[in-house]
Formats: sequence, C-alpha cells, structure tokens
Amino acid sequence: MPRYDPTMSLGPRFSSPDATALITGASSEIGEAFASALASLGMNLILVARTMPKLETLAQRLANQHGIRATAIAADLADLVAAQRIRASVDEFGLRVDLLISHAGYGLGGPFLGAGFAPDLESSTLTGGGLEMAIGMRDSDDESTKTRVEILKVPGARLYYEVRGSGPVLLMIPGGPADAGAFVGLAALLADRYTVVTYDPRGNSRSGLDGPPEDWRADVQSDDAARLLAAVGTAPAYVLGSSGGAQIGLDLATRHPEQVRTLIAHEPPAVELLPDAAHQRAFFREVYDTFRSDGVGPAMQKFLVGAGLAETGLGLVEGAPASAGAAPRSEPTPEMAEMRARMGKNLDLFLAHGVRQISGYRPEVSVLRTGSTRIVVGVGDASRGQLAHRAGVALAERLGTNVVHFPGDHAGYGTHPAAFAETLHNVLTGR
Repeated sequence: MPRYDPTMSLGPRFSSPDATALITGASSEIGEAFASALASLGMNLILVARTMPKLETLAQRLANQHGIRATAIAADLADLVAAQRIRASVDEFGLRVDLLISHAGYGLGGPFLGAGFAPDLESSTLTGGGLEMAIGMRDSDDESTKTRVEILKVPGARLYYEVRGSGPVLLMIPGGPADAGAFVGLAALLADRYTVVTYDPRGNSRSGLDGPPEDWRADVQSDDAARLLAAVGTAPAYVLGSSGGAQIGLDLATRHPEQVRTLIAHEPPAVELLPDAAHQRAFFREVYDTFRSDGVGPAMQKFLVGAGLAETGLGLVEGAPASAGAAPRSEPTPEMAEMRARMGKNLDLFLAHGVRQISGYRPEVSVLRTGSTRIVVGVGDASRGQLAHRAGVALAERLGTNVVHFPGDHAGYGTHPAAFAETLHNVLTGR
C-alpha cells in the first residue's frame, strides 16, 4: 500500500517561494509529519503548540534541513485569546498565512470545517474556522480578519467598542463587570456572517466616565446601546445580551424597538419576575452590605454562591476568588491574565452601583409582547436551577414563548463558543 502523503492535495499555489503554512498541534507526531512534508516542498512554516522547547527544536531542524523559514509560537488553543495572540505574533514577525492545518494532533475524519465542534475537541476553544478568521489568511479580503477599535462619546461617558466582520449588525452586550473581551472567542466565530460589535459598558474597563460613578440605570445603559447601533449602521440590528447585558437588551427593545430586529436575552437576572422576588431582593442587599463591610472578595463569594454560579469560573477575575468546587483551569496566558485583571477592576463599580440595580430591573413584559422586536429568551443547558436560568424561564412564560437552550451554563458563550455561535446563528436565521 502506498505511503500516505499529507501534501498530495496541495495545488501549485503553495509552491511559491514565500508560501507559508501555519500548523497548530505541531509538536504532535501528526503535526511534525505535516511540518516535515511541507518543509520538503519548500514551504515556510509557523509552528504552534502549547510548549516551546520541542517546538523550537523542530523549527530549527527543518529550517536547517530545507533552507526554509520556520517560526515557533507557543499558544494554548483552550484559551479564548489564543487566536489573537497567534495573530499578533504573525503580524510581529511580518508573516502571512497561505495554508492552515489546525489541531494536527487530533484524528478526526472528513473535512475539518464540516466536522463541527466534535467531542474530541472539548478542551479547545478554537476550531479551524475560528482560527482561520482570527489569524487572517492570505488572499482573503473579507472583513472577518480585521478588528476596528473606536471610541463613541455619549452623555457622561466614552464608550470603547470593537467592530469585526461583515454582514448584518450583531451587537453583543456583556453583563455585570464584564467588557468586550468576554465575547472575543464568540465574535471571531461569527465575523464571517455578521458585523459583530462588542463594547465595554459605561464605567467598565476602557469606557471611562466623565464624572463620579452613579447607580446603574437601564434607560441610560440602553440609550448607550442605541447610540452605538446608530453609529455603526442604519438597519435594525440583531442583539445578544447576556446576564445584565440581557437586561439592557430588554430595555433597548422596549424603548428603541425600531433599532432591534431580534433580541437574544441570554439568562437575564430578572428576579423581580420570580415568586420569591422579595427573598432575592434581600439576598442582593446582603451582597451589597457585605461589600461595604468586608470588601470585594467576600461579597463576590456570597454573590456567586447565592446565584448558583460558584462552579462556573465566573469569579476567576482578579479580586474574586473561585469556589473550592470550581473546575480547575489551565494557567492563563498573559493576555487572559490581563483581561481578568481588567475586569477585576470593575468589581467595585458592579458591587457598589450595579448588583442590586441590575437584578432589580423589571422588564416591561406587556410592551415587549406587543412590540415589533422579536424576543428570544435563552438559558444554558447546564445552568438549570441557577438564579438567572430561573429568571429566564419566568420571563419566557410571561412573554408566552419557549426558552431556547444554549450550550454551557451562564457563561456558555465563553466556555463553548463554537457550539454557542452555531446555536445563536440558527436562532437568528430562524432555523
């Protein structure tokens, strides 16, 4: 039986002297085989794996043997920002990518881009499609490879926002102390189909305030979102709001329905709709009082435990310890550590001015039921029993609709971005 040649399907395009292949999982035996075969054809290489020593040795050996350029980049694709880190390194070295071989260490049959998010890849955030969009393939002029950063002046604040991709506008609104970084993996996976807009809500991270902090108000937040939508497009937009961002989205659909085509309200903490609303109100007051008396750490621990979120990893930001029962996380990359620290600095604002106000917002169900905006309430398929899941179910019942189950728990957009992206796209397109 003839020996399989992994390069047998490559066309003449890859024979040019500056053609470059990027291989993730390059330190595996399969990845090394691809690297050796491509180097023998004269292709330059960008080799990616979790650890550097073996990778550098391989790169040096192939460069010496075949007279090619071989660059080693250490990155763990289980991290949400891995693709951005790879892209930054590619740009820094002045490289371009013609061929992507993703997850070379995994043995999946069939075309990778048609394989979906296979169970074999549960530990990895980035599928081939998402990585291809993030690193920017040569000869690709589509906007999904680019991220534009802008600042929008609004009354009392300056909103930091990012725009990537092309197509109908999809605005993503984060909740609580989160910022645009919460959606970085999800946005990369949808940028080939949508103009994805992510932003830091006022007072969070890079969206500075003009004056001292004030209590969270749904109308102020939704006005910010409406101004942002007006700045990036004229047609009614798709909106995804998660957690407190879903509360903002609900107010946006109530007060600015002409700007919202479809709202996906993912686990809104609308506890005022629950039968035990008074009890929940008292709980959030206790969180606030704990913050005032004992500080961020104890207050966030009380919040995460009481909301059923202690094991989700949502507390893994600087100043908010995770529960002892939380699943272990891999060592964060410098970019991930920076993002956690950045969001951690928002916890004071969240606990002092947001935690009671966000949960205290009561959606105007009668207006939403008769309005022009299509409202879809999403809940996590792994968050049953958690407070925001319960509130989402209660909202859907009031609206007379069924909930849509999204992959993962309250933070499923971050833990299962590929599957979450496909569910989101299917909902938006009515599939």
